[in-house]
Amino acid sequence: MGSVELVLMIEDRKCPLTLFVTDLDEDVILGLDFQETYKSVVNVRNRTMTVLKKLLPYNVMVGSVVTV
Repeated sequence: MGSVELVLMIEDRKCPLTLFVTDLDEDVILGLDFQETYKSVVNVRNRTMTVLKKLLPYNVMVGSVVTV
């Protein structure tokens, strides 16, 4: 289906992303390359993700630029 370029802003740091768009009916988390680069930790039970030591809810990815 294609891809989309996004920027995740975490405080003053820009985290560029390339997301691949597909037709899925399942929740999907960020790829391992992103998680390794930005030292993320996913807490499935609490539905949170820590990126660059910043705690984020799962649903922050809305629109093309996200500031948290």
